[in-house]
Amino acid sequence: MPKSLNFSIARNAAVAGHTASVALTATVTPVEATNKKVDWTVAWGSAPTNGDKPVTDYVTVTPNSDGSTTATVTCKKAFGDDKIIVTVTTRDGGFTALCTVSYVGAPTSIVITPTGASTKTDTAWNKSIAEVQSGSTYLFNIGLDNDFGMVGNAFQPEYTVSAVAYGGIDTTQKVYNSSGEQTATNTITYDLKIADLLENYGYQYAYFEKSGGLHTLLNWKIENGKLKIEAKEVASSYHAQAGSRTGSATWDFKNYKDNKQPYVTITVTEKKTGLSASVNVRTTSGVTKVALSKSDISF
Repeated sequence: MPKSLNFSIARNAAVAGHTASVALTATVTPVEATNKKVDWTVAWGSAPTNGDKPVTDYVTVTPNSDGSTTATVTCKKAFGDDKIIVTVTTRDGGFTALCTVSYVGAPTSIVITPTGASTKTDTAWNKSIAEVQSGSTYLFNIGLDNDFGMVGNAFQPEYTVSAVAYGGIDTTQKVYNSSGEQTATNTITYDLKIADLLENYGYQYAYFEKSGGLHTLLNWKIENGKLKIEAKEVASSYHAQAGSRTGSATWDFKNYKDNKQPYVTITVTEKKTGLSASVNVRTTSGVTKVALSKSDISF
């Protein structure tokens, strides 16, 4: 029965430049055979899409020495879904054994491209941050690659997502008694937080706490091999209120904590290879209003 050999850079015995190599050994029986020397050949399998090109442009087989039962099979470039056959033939009797060579092409690198988002350098954080517009949905590309420049179709990535939130907001809290008279003004700080609120749907959220619910800035998930990001509210639109028979209170955005606009670092990890990449994201908005310091001026 033919054996099979899958080329995947991440698992190969040797990688040099843009090649990958695997040692292949032929066992000649019986052990008492007086001439165990063999010859090695390589050829395309049935109906190859690259069959108009020499197979040795893609895969070579090199015996350790003349007639050696050990050879090195080297992949020089990606050959997609084609199959390549390595054949070993005994010099005594012409017996053959076959090995099918496949291209798996596991990735060795991963990158997230913030498609559609405007990426800016935030000097306060000293970070490059992708800004997404409130009310819009984005699909960030997740790119997998390897030294051959092609991840094989046989490799099916599996992704997990994690995130860390940075920054917060200062809010102005106004406290009122049961008669509606303001009795206190305070500054309350809220840090940006991460939660898996709808685990069944795979979403994660970045939010500020508030009475009666959450002030959500972003949510995200992996969908069809992309990082799907939904930009929700901007931090500066924060408003909350609560009341009882004894009084009430309101909370409104005052400024960014430490004068740094909050953001989230989202990390995508490919489970099979352990490769990971991160992107910094925050929600912004277009202009929604303009106001003047005075409505009338007299000279």
